[in-house]
Amino acid sequence: MRRVQISIIDDWGNPEFFRTNEMYIGSGAALSTGGVVISSTIPVVYRDAEDEKVPSVFPNDYREGSVAGAVSFVGKWDADKADYDWEISSKMFLPRKQSTRGLVELTVDELSDGRLLLMGRGSNSGLNPAACPPRKWFSVSKDGGLTWDEITDIRYDTGEQLYSPASIFRVIRSTKTGKLYFVGNITESAPDGNSPRYPLQIVEIDEEKVALKKDTLTLIDDRDLDRDSEHVQLSNFSLHEDRETQEFEMYMTRLGERGGGDDTWSADCYRYKLRF
Repeated sequence: MRRVQISIIDDWGNPEFFRTNEMYIGSGAALSTGGVVISSTIPVVYRDAEDEKVPSVFPNDYREGSVAGAVSFVGKWDADKADYDWEISSKMFLPRKQSTRGLVELTVDELSDGRLLLMGRGSNSGLNPAACPPRKWFSVSKDGGLTWDEITDIRYDTGEQLYSPASIFRVIRSTKTGKLYFVGNITESAPDGNSPRYPLQIVEIDEEKVALKKDTLTLIDDRDLDRDSEHVQLSNFSLHEDRETQEFEMYMTRLGERGGGDDTWSADCYRYKLRF
């Protein structure tokens, strides 16, 4: 890892700057140690002749010789300077044969034992879903986000693999139960790229094993065959905990519920309340 200087750039539109500083910010976390950590997707240099034959989809193709990988920025408060000192972590990435769209839409959360959990979505777009099913990927840091273990796919606590399309998800801790939960699309068969983005489920995370507790898997919403079109997406939701009721409150537009094409955007927005 190395220290980084964060400053305001006046000429941020200069291609010489933004073509070497692009990133996609994921979630951040305030740590029990008093520091903060922010996850980010950045280009990671990776050259492999065979792997470069695999079709590459944005953002994996946005810089030649690179794939969309992940890092974290770790900030520690300096009381004398009244500012944060920042360090950048070791880099993580997946070859194209495992994810043609790299690692994106990252989340970072502190586990109960102080380790950090970083998760991201991958994609099998352009690949055979049976041979390369899409996953959610994770890594663990034992030193506050400066170095990360080898990234691998998240599984059930039974050891079974699971399928998840290229769609957003959330990891959130309940104040009421004290437990950490994954909320996202988990499918019975291997999706193809982004689809299908249903059903939408919540499942508790085993924080010791770093796995999803299969017997806690609970359905939030699914495609209604009598009402919803095949294009419905149960994704791109907003989720928070109500401070007073300690319920999870989620807002989601069920894109495509009335059809594809122009009808995709005629969907309604719904509010969901998850009670424990």
